[in-house]
Amino acid sequence: MDGPSTGRSLVRASSPTSTDELGVRHELISAANLLRGQHGRRRTARQLVEQLGLSTPAAAALEGEFPRPDLLDDVFQFDRNEFQRHAPYRAIELDNGGLLVAEDAQFEQVFQRQVVNVQDRRVRFVTEGHVVDESLRKTK
Repeated sequence: MDGPSTGRSLVRASSPTSTDELGVRHELISAANLLRGQHGRRRTARQLVEQLGLSTPAAAALEGEFPRPDLLDDVFQFDRNEFQRHAPYRAIELDNGGLLVAEDAQFEQVFQRQVVNVQDRRVRFVTEGHVVDESLRKTK
């Protein structure tokens, strides 16, 4: 990404911690996945927000991560590899205490999501693999 401040702000803003609202976080993660298709293109962050059709709260969360509003209008070249280097993992925490973490680019292949109840937003995740490490941790 050309403008380092612009690129870093875009990565921070598309991370799930840039807002407390779950729906907005999900929208920003979905937008981050779509951004990978912008590799090599020159755009401003404002143009990307418009192109992605972000909701007002998601756009506000993204724009709020920029240290100065004028950086939204800086043109930068999107670099998918650089973007992934700064946001390589996706994590989902469930209300039952479960925590799923995988490389963002492979998350949907590692964990298959099944909707259990649309109204309650209940989901089931399925995965399969060999245990290569196991540990106790103090925090998430």
